[in-house]
Amino acid sequence: MSEINNNETKVEETNPVAKAKAVIEELRQENTRREEILKREEEITARNMLSGQSSAGQVPAQTKEETPKEYAQRIMEGRK
Repeated sequence: MSEINNNETKVEETNPVAKAKAVIEELRQENTRREEILKREEEITARNMLSGQSSAGQVPAQTKEETPKEYAQRIMEGRK
């Protein structure tokens, strides 16, 4: 009888349907895990937005471009 059980497990290991089911189960577990991570990230983002720590709505400081006249004047004065 133990030989039959061993043969059955070997058949299950090589059975593509059984492999596919195992892969599907692994993917479901991974998707559940990713959903939990996404929920945590969304909560953190929302908390940051409500506490004023997000970068939304902030305008970066614009640098003023130097005109050729200003450049020439700066060079002639010896400033860098």
